[in-house]
Amino acid sequence: MFTTATLPHARTGTSIVDRIAARLVTMRTRAQLAKLDDHMLRDLGLTEGEALREARRPFWD
Repeated sequence: MFTTATLPHARTGTSIVDRIAARLVTMRTRAQLAKLDDHMLRDLGLTEGEALREARRPFWD
């Protein structure tokens, strides 16, 4: 039987729900990044290649 003290996320202070929510935000953010035009990417200081590379990263990375 697990106690909250033995669960990995209990030590970090984040619940599994919080961790899943953060991953969903990461997925959405990366999808939006892939849709930005060159002008918007320049405002962020990114090239198209950098943005696409970031957008293609797996959500757990």
